[in-house]
Parts: sequence; structure tokens; C-alpha cells
Amino acid sequence: MSSRVALPSRATPAPMPAVIHAAGVYVRDGAGRVLAFRRAASGRFGLPFGLVDPGEDAAQAATRECREETGYAVRLLDHPPFVGPSPSGKPAAAFAAQLTGERTPPTHPDEGAPAWVTPTELLADTEFPDYLRAMFRHFQDLGPPP
Repeated sequence: MSSRVALPSRATPAPMPAVIHAAGVYVRDGAGRVLAFRRAASGRFGLPFGLVDPGEDAAQAATRECREETGYAVRLLDHPPFVGPSPSGKPAAAFAAQLTGERTPPTHPDEGAPAWVTPTELLADTEFPDYLRAMFRHFQDLGPPP
């Protein structure tokens, strides 16, 4: 599993469901922008996110998906993940993360392109506004990126 960066403690989160269908990362920069991914198929924004593959846990899937879709390597933060229903109704987890500084070409550049956008821009041009609004509320206590 990825190493994590400790943040101030907070209330104990609800337990993670036994099965997570999809996972991704929530990464902010110093300007408050969010690392997003413009999907080629729809032309709309989403977070670096995808299905959990057999044999991996949600955290592993989240970091893998970020690397595949954006080329950025991330380290998960020690913050409870946001878990909510995916568009299919199955549980999806978003993990707060920070860039490690390592970047390689995305594995699947034909699927879309990474972009840094404000939360407002992301919510205005996404297929998943309800999930993202709830996720933003969940991560609002993070403060500025470490």
C-alpha cells in the first residue's frame, strides 16, 4: 500500500464498505485547484478515477488510476476517504492525496487529458456533480495542501 502523510486527528470515520467498486484521488494545488481528468469519450471532467481491479484494494486502485490517467504519482494522505455511491449505485471511494513530484506520460492518453481546474469549473462540467459536491464537503477541513 502507498505511504501516507499524517494530518491532524479527527473523528473516527464510518467503516469502509467491504467492497468498493471504484476509487480515485482528490488532489489540490496551492491555488485551490483540483487535479481533474477530461474524459475523451464524454468531453467532461472527472477526477482521476476507475474500477478496482481484482487483487487490489481501493487505495491501490486510486493511486494506479491517477498514474494511468494523468501520469502523476501520488501519496495518499492520512485522512478518511470519502465513500459514496457511484453513478451505478455501487460504493466508490475518493482518497485525499498529494503529488510526489514524479510524473510519467499517462498510460492511456487516448482516454483523455489531465487538467487543473477550480472546484466550480469541475462541478460545472462533470457527469458526477452529486458525488463531487459531497466529496468536496467531506474534504473541506483539509486546509491548504501540505
